[in-house]
Amino acid sequence: THSLFVAGALRPHILTKPMHTVPLGAYSGFCAPVLRAERSLAPLRLLFMGRIEDHKGLIVLLAAFRAARERGAAIFLTVAGDGPLSSMVLRDFEGPGIRLERRWIGDDELCLFLADADIVVLPYLRATQSGVISHALASGLPVIASRVGGLPEQVIHGTTGLLVAPGDSADLADAIVLCAAHPDMVRRFGDNARHIGETSLSWKPAARLADALQKSAA
Repeated sequence: THSLFVAGALRPHILTKPMHTVPLGAYSGFCAPVLRAERSLAPLRLLFMGRIEDHKGLIVLLAAFRAARERGAAIFLTVAGDGPLSSMVLRDFEGPGIRLERRWIGDDELCLFLADADIVVLPYLRATQSGVISHALASGLPVIASRVGGLPEQVIHGTTGLLVAPGDSADLADAIVLCAAHPDMVRRFGDNARHIGETSLSWKPAARLADALQKSAA
């Protein structure tokens, strides 16, 4: 599996066979590197990207975004993706400071959205692991994510981003306000994310581990 969380969930159903975890690596080389060192982070550009579904916590994100703006945070939110969440709910994302791109996001556009962002937000209510985080690491983007499923295995709290309580818009708003108030911290998180994506969470050690496991099972 790609996470200890998934391995733990599967274990009761696979009692007699060995199980190993190979971390989900950063998608390095997918998008061109973006240098953000000299870019202004005011407003702080937040990005939610991927399938738009109930369990992704978009309603929580909207409440947190509004609360953070009311507290004076200079922030802008882009929501990009498609999915079954109702149009009635998504109409609330057409307010000030929000850009809604409800459609399938192809590979070329995905890189453009990542390049334009300062931080990726995953307010998920449940999850296993996330390919969006793998893209963020490779792009040198910090992540604010819910502490659910395997996401804490991909986001190091206080190093590559922040972890918040799932479903807690106040906790998410606090994290957003903190990031908006401390651009140097956001840049440090991004540098750390890129470094980890190029080292411990690159596909090279993952491939070596997978190869070793395959040889040991032969």
